[in-house]
Amino acid sequence: MSKVLFNIPYKLKNFRKFNNLKTFAGNGYWTKSVQKKLEKKYSFKKVLLTDSCTSALEISALSLKLKKNEEVIIPSYTYPTTASAFLRCGYKIKFVDCNENDPRINHSHFLKVLNKNTKAVVIVHHAGQPEDINFFLRLKKKYKFKIIEDAAQCIDLKVGKKYLGSYGDFGCISFHESKNLHSGLGGAIIINNLSYSDSAHHIWERGTNRKDFDKKQISRYTWVEVGSNFYPSEFQALYLYYQLRNISKIQKKRKKIFDLYVSNLNNLILSNKIIGMNTKLKSNYHMKYILLKNKRDRNQIKKYLEEKGIHTVSHYEPLHLSKIGKKISVKNLKNSKNFSDRILRLPLHVYLNKKNIKFVCKSIENYFLA
Repeated sequence: MSKVLFNIPYKLKNFRKFNNLKTFAGNGYWTKSVQKKLEKKYSFKKVLLTDSCTSALEISALSLKLKKNEEVIIPSYTYPTTASAFLRCGYKIKFVDCNENDPRINHSHFLKVLNKNTKAVVIVHHAGQPEDINFFLRLKKKYKFKIIEDAAQCIDLKVGKKYLGSYGDFGCISFHESKNLHSGLGGAIIINNLSYSDSAHHIWERGTNRKDFDKKQISRYTWVEVGSNFYPSEFQALYLYYQLRNISKIQKKRKKIFDLYVSNLNNLILSNKIIGMNTKLKSNYHMKYILLKNKRDRNQIKKYLEEKGIHTVSHYEPLHLSKIGKKISVKNLKNSKNFSDRILRLPLHVYLNKKNIKFVCKSIENYFLA
């Protein structure tokens, strides 16, 4: 059998729309079209396309304008730019641990870290599945902190009455080529707290009030915020627009693959060969992972699958143990370290077929029989 690649980005067939572009740099017709489409489809209050989810996080951090000693709580088990977006603004970062066998924030540890100086909390919806959003919304009422949803992996996932990304003051989504929808590189910031709408838009627009100029509210635009060049090109927006049109087909295919993994690997959980996989929560089918008993088992099975031509990857390394993270916090967040050591992500993209999935699952089963 040929190699089973971890990811192949979704491709649009016979895509010649680029030749019809009238503007290329960004914030043109296709950028505005995607923003409107996302707002309408998911009932988001305001969307600004960005060149990455990192940029979306940076806009949210810049918009908060926190004071020197005010704190932001961030999971240690997440991508580095989730933290660096807030660190580079000079905010005080407090890391929080995850659960033992799932990557969501550990409630007990969060309550220990939470204090009167906590002004913002970043929650990460991992692996195409939701954080316990109601837990944080209840505490938000009492402690008056802002919520930033890192929903990088969770496009098209509805929990309760709303889609992820619309619960916090800000939501941040990724359209990286590894995600369900992509524009090569890309992202979006969702502004739910409209008191930040103007400043966030100015920051997005290179720190200028050009939007007011475009609306003929001022005679010329000028520099009003510390911003940057955060939006994508029209190439990216156009490609993303037509991906959005295909989202039902994409999600249907990813669900089929996800479900095949579940049915083929369930016996390994029942026999305690693997600790678990991400099946307990509602999903948008972004990721399929298995959890091994320890780091040694994870690394050995990863090597075994590579020899079979199956490309797998681990996931995040805990931020509190990184070179930068150690300067922020030296606390032992054992669950984050332990989870990171045991997770193995399996291939999941629309170009996999039933034969591929059975081969991956049979290879995992054979590893335990060897």
